Amino acid sequence: MLNLQFVSKRECILFEGVTFHGDTADKVVELLSNSGGCKQDKKCNNNNEDSEEEEQGPCTANSIYIIVVKRPSDCNDLDKSTCKSGIYKIYPEKTSGFNVFCEMKKYGGGWTVFQRRMNGKINFYRNWESYKRGFGNMEGEYWLGDAMKVHQNGKKFTTIDKDQDAHKDNCAIIYKGGWWYGACHESNLNGLYLKGSNTTYGEGVNWYQWKGLKYSLKTTTMMIRRS
Repeated sequence: MLNLQFVSKRECILFEGVTFHGDTADKVVELLSNSGGCKQDKKCNNNNEDSEEEEQGPCTANSIYIIVVKRPSDCNDLDKSTCKSGIYKIYPEKTSGFNVFCEMKKYGGGWTVFQRRMNGKINFYRNWESYKRGFGNMEGEYWLGDAMKVHQNGKKFTTIDKDQDAHKDNCAIIYKGGWWYGACHESNLNGLYLKGSNTTYGEGVNWYQWKGLKYSLKTTTMMIRRS
């Protein structure tokens, strides 16, 4: 969180040690407040940061008031009443920040999307390094990568070139995906995009308990949110 205290119209002090004076300070005030007035409603700004102003005292040339710029640690820190679903920059602990797609309307909002399948345009049958870096288009099909350090029931992630499952062979090669395989799977949401019923067994975007292993789901979205 960055706390900005405006001592006067001509000076602004950033508590991390940077001081702005004169015309530069005026410009900083203008950019942050986006208004000539003393107070504005909370909003989502163009830097994908959730901002708000808190006025202290009357609106005069020598007013002292605080502007707080919150850097969201995840999508749940964004203002659900004003922020639309889309790409935002988040700042988890010990990171310099990175972009994610935030789902702000469904299921109460505040969800960080880390996987999406919708049309088969992106190949998910990839190696370890690709899954680590992330791939695809955040507004379409994509995999976020390991920036969020996602884990599932203690199972390790397996790819075509890194076998960490409990099967004697590589489940990622057998079932054409990258996943938290056991020996091997009842779900395979990073499998081949086969769009509905097909003749393969377990190679598609499968969820066994719902449609079985010969039906490939047409859309999936995997999201996380702090409780």
